[in-house]
Amino acid sequence: METLIEFLKANKPGAFRPEPDYSAEGDSLTFFFEDHEYYGERIDSFLTAYRAVDSDDLVGCQIKGLPKALELLGDFGIAISDGNVLLTMVFMALMAQTPEREAVECYRELGRLAARSKPEIRVPRQQLSPA
Repeated sequence: METLIEFLKANKPGAFRPEPDYSAEGDSLTFFFEDHEYYGERIDSFLTAYRAVDSDDLVGCQIKGLPKALELLGDFGIAISDGNVLLTMVFMALMAQTPEREAVECYRELGRLAARSKPEIRVPRQQLSPA
């Protein structure tokens, strides 16, 4: 039987790719813009920011409660026509929900980072349904 060490040596991870990861069981979306050692900082009831240990730069985040964000987008007439949700739109919707100034600034920073990503970061709508 193969040991864990042998398995890990034979199956090394590939290069970093910035892709959103949605957990239906945890109703959370995790996304990293950069591959860095990080720590988490709870911002509000929806958002945990991930910051680089060596610089405190924002490198990713975890968002909880995505159905609420999608509902808010729908309240403003923003429809998901191609089956994908832009990550920038999720940040904008959640920013509108928080009264906390620090949280607003963090959502704005996340939005700027997501807007600079090419191609645009999209999350398939069908993945955003809680378990």
